[in-house]
Amino acid sequence: MKSEENTEPNEPLKNKIIKGLIWLPLLVWRFFIRQFYRMQFRLNHQWRVKEFIFLNYWVLLSLAFVVTILNTTLNKSGYYFAIPSLATELYISENTLRTVSIFVGIVFSFIVLSFNVFYKYFGRFAFVQFFTSKYIKFIFTLFIGDMMLLIYTCGYLKEGAARDAYGDSLFIFSIIVSVVLVLSIIPTLILLLRSSQNRDNIRQLISQFNGDWSISYHVNILWKDGNENAHLQRDPITLLIEIGTAAIKDFDRTTIVSIKKGCLDHLKKMHADYPVQQEIHPDKFYHKLNELTRNLFPVAIKERNENAALMIIHFQLELEEFYIRNFKDFNPTQQSDHHYDGILFMVVMKEFFLKALQFNEDGVSETIISTLRKWWTLVIDVYFPAVKYDYPKGERFPTDKNSFFVGSTYYELNNIFELVFTYKKLFLYKEIALFFGVLNAEIVSSKNTRNTVVHLLQRNGSYLVSLFQKFITLTDSEITSSVYPFGHGTTQELIYIKSQVPLQYELDVFEYLFRNGKLNAYVINIVKAIAYHTMARFTEDAGNKKALLSIIAKFDHLQAYVKDDASDTQKETYLLLERYLGYIQEWMPEYKIKDEDVLQAVSTALSHFGFKEKFTKDLDKKGYIIKDVR
Repeated sequence: MKSEENTEPNEPLKNKIIKGLIWLPLLVWRFFIRQFYRMQFRLNHQWRVKEFIFLNYWVLLSLAFVVTILNTTLNKSGYYFAIPSLATELYISENTLRTVSIFVGIVFSFIVLSFNVFYKYFGRFAFVQFFTSKYIKFIFTLFIGDMMLLIYTCGYLKEGAARDAYGDSLFIFSIIVSVVLVLSIIPTLILLLRSSQNRDNIRQLISQFNGDWSISYHVNILWKDGNENAHLQRDPITLLIEIGTAAIKDFDRTTIVSIKKGCLDHLKKMHADYPVQQEIHPDKFYHKLNELTRNLFPVAIKERNENAALMIIHFQLELEEFYIRNFKDFNPTQQSDHHYDGILFMVVMKEFFLKALQFNEDGVSETIISTLRKWWTLVIDVYFPAVKYDYPKGERFPTDKNSFFVGSTYYELNNIFELVFTYKKLFLYKEIALFFGVLNAEIVSSKNTRNTVVHLLQRNGSYLVSLFQKFITLTDSEITSSVYPFGHGTTQELIYIKSQVPLQYELDVFEYLFRNGKLNAYVINIVKAIAYHTMARFTEDAGNKKALLSIIAKFDHLQAYVKDDASDTQKETYLLLERYLGYIQEWMPEYKIKDEDVLQAVSTALSHFGFKEKFTKDLDKKGYIIKDVR
C-alpha cells in the first residue's frame, strides 16, 4: 500500500514530462519560425535594409568574371598577393586622400538636401534639431578621422627611412577605414534623409516642454533676467505653430495628426509624472495647447483646409475631456474650492464658430455645435457627479460656483447659437435642435441628484424655447422632426424624473406655433403621443393625470382663439386640433381611463369646437393645405 501511495502522486508529473518532451521539438520549431518571420518583417519593413544596398551585384560579378578570365588565361606568373613596396604604399595613400577629399562635396550636398527637407516639414526647428543628428556627427567624424589618418600615414611613410611593420599596419588600416567611409556614405545619408522627414521629430520637439523650458521661462520671461526673444524663438509651442501652419498650407494631414497625438500623449505623461517629479505643472501645458489650437484653426479656415480644421476641433475636445476627467489635478495654486468653469473652452469654441461662419465653412460649423454638445454632455455625466453637485432648490439666487457655471454656460451657448441667426445660416438650426434634444435625454439618464436634473432641464428648456421661437419667426419651412427637439425627452422626464417642467415648455411652444400659423399635424401628433404615454402610465403616478389634463386644457385653450372669420390655415389647424383631441378621447377606454375629471375635461373641450361643421364645408370646397399625420 505504501509503495502505491508513493508512486501515484508522481504519475501525473511523469506524464507531463513525457508530453512535454514529445511536444518540445514542435514548440522549438514554432519558436524559430516565429523569430524568423519577425526578423524578416523587421528587415523588410522596419529597418528596410534593401534601401541601403546601393551596389549592383551583376556589375560586380561581371567585373570579377572578366578579371578571373584574364588572370587564368594571360597571367603566367601565377597568383600574387603581398603588401606593396614603400613607394607604392605612399602612392596609394596619397591618391586615397585625394579621392576621399572629393567625397566631401557629395556629402555636403546630401546634408543641404536633408536640411531643406527638414526645414520644409519642421520650419525653424531645423536650426535647433537638425545639426545635432547622430548621422551627421557620424559621417563628419568618420571623414575627419579618415583624412587625419591618411595624412599621418602619408607623412610617416614618406619620412620613414625604411619599411617597417608599423607603417604597413597604418597603410592597411587607413585603406580599410577609407573603404568603410565610401561604403557608408550612401546608407548614412539615406538614414539622414529619412530622419529629416520623420514625424518623430515632432515628439522630440514636444518633449522639450520640460523642466529646462520652465527654467528658461522663469529666467527670461517672468524675471526679465535674460533674452526674451531667445526663449520665444525656441519655445516648443511657437515652433509647433509654425510647423502646423506649414502643414495646413500643404494639406499635410500626417503632420497635423502627429502634433495632435504627440501633444495629448505628452500631457498625459506630464500628468502622470508630476506627483513624483514635480517638474512642471500640467496645467501650464494645457493652456499652451489651447494657445496652439487658437493659432492653427484660423489658418485652417483661411486655407480652406476642412480636414485640418476638423482635426483641430477634435483635438480641442479630447484635450478638454482629459482636463474634465482629471480636473482636480489641474490646480497649480492648490485652491481648496477649485472647480471647473469651462470658460476657456467656451471662448475657444466661440472663436472657432465665428470664424467658420465668416468663411462659410458649414461643415465645420456643424461639427463645432456637435462638439459643444459632446462637451456639455461630458460635464453633465462626469463632472457634476464627481463633485456631487446638488442644486440648492430652496435658494432663489444660488451663489455656489457650480450653479453659476450652469447659468453662465447656457448664457454663452445661447450667444453662440444666436450667431446662426445673425449670419442667416438657418439650416444649422438642425444641429442646435439636436443639441437640446440629446441633452434632454442625457440629463434624465445622468447620475445627478433630482434637484440638479430638474434645474438642468429648466435651463435647457428655457433657452431651447427662446431659440426655437427665433427660428420660427425667420423660417417659412414646414416644422419637421429635424428641427423640433421636443417629444421624446418629455416622455422620458415624465417617467424617470416625474417632472412636468419640460412638458410645460413644449405646450408653450405648441401655443406659440399656433399663434404664428406654424402649427401642423406633426407637432399636434407629438403632443397626442405624449397624451397616450400619460394614459398608459396613468395609475403609476399622480403627475400623469396633471399632465394629461394640461394637454387637454391646451387644446381647449387654443380653439378659443379661432373665430368665425378665420383664415383657411387657421380653419385647418382648428380641425386638426379637434380631430387629435378626439383620438385622445377615443383611446381612453383602451387605456382603461375611468377618472371622472379627465373624462369630463376631454368631453367639455370637444364640445367647444363649435365651428367644426362650418369649417369642414368651407375647406371641402377649397381644398386642404396642411398634411395630416396619423
